[in-house]
Order: sequence, then structure tokens, then C-alpha cells
Amino acid sequence: FLLLATAFTANMLAFSALSVHLIPLLGERGLSGAVAVSLAALIGPMQVAGRVVEYALARRISVLRSGYVALSLLPLGMLILLFGRANLWLLGVALILYGASNGVMTIVRAAVPAELFDRERYGSINGALSAPVIMSRAVAPIAASWLWTPALGYGPVLWVLAGTAGLAVICFHVAVQRGNGQLGKL
Repeated sequence: FLLLATAFTANMLAFSALSVHLIPLLGERGLSGAVAVSLAALIGPMQVAGRVVEYALARRISVLRSGYVALSLLPLGMLILLFGRANLWLLGVALILYGASNGVMTIVRAAVPAELFDRERYGSINGALSAPVIMSRAVAPIAASWLWTPALGYGPVLWVLAGTAGLAVICFHVAVQRGNGQLGKL
């Protein structure tokens, strides 16, 4: 439970921090405000696209495998943002991964507790898992602003967020391994 809560919380922390700081980050990469907003507009449709793909593949791919994929897309997107500099195509790919990851994670966060834990206590378990996720959503943008400095820009923020998102992948992996022999469901 604690590993799964850490995975979901770390994922949301990374996603939420970047959501608030995305436009200034893209501006720091040399993009105009209009181009930055246009790129950021990819996120919503990619969230929907991620959910549609997950739904279409749900009979062939377990929600646990979907969780691995979705969680892995976020640190990958963060690293592309970090190293993509002002390359419009790379930044677009990063935001596509970022949006798709979050879209699928909304499904994963709801479905994985039923796979790993007692279904009779689904409501209480899911509620307990949601509390730190919601708190991280509130705290993340402020924490990211503490990491940003005029001298270093968003580089340190992206490193920390990519590391946080990577931690989410590791915690999810270990939680699934320990989750009542659920590896067979992958």
C-alpha cells in the first residue's frame, strides 16, 4: 500500500508541478508565448488519446502493464523537456508523452487498487491512496517554484521532477511485485 501510494503521489507531484510551470519553462527555452501555449494545448487531447488507447487495449493488456507504461512516459517526457532545449519537435513529443501519461494514469489510479487489494474494501483503500495524491497536487507547484532560480532556470526543477517521476515507476514496480502474486497479471 505505501509503495503504491508513493508511486501515485510522486507521479502526481511531477505532473502537477510541471502543469503550472510549463508556459514559463517553454518561454525559458526560447519559445514565444503563442508557441508555448500552442504546444501546451497538446496535453488535453493527448490525455484523451491515452485513455482511448488504454480502453482499446484493455482486453489485451492488464491495467498493471498500462500503469508501467503510463508511469514510464512521464520521466521520459521530462528528460526530453530537459534536453530538447528549443527544438519544437522534441518539445512537442515531450508534451505528447506528458499528456498521454496523465490520461492513462487517471484510469490506472482507479483500477489498480482493485487488482492489488481486497475488492470489498476498494472504497476505503482508494480513498486512502487518494489523500496524498491530492495533497501533492496542491504542494507541487509551490515546491517547484522554490527550486527555480533566475541563474539556473528550470534545469534543476526538471531534474528533480524527472527523478520524482522515476521514483514513481520504481515504487509501482515493487508494489506490483509484492501485491499478492499479481505479476502473473502483467
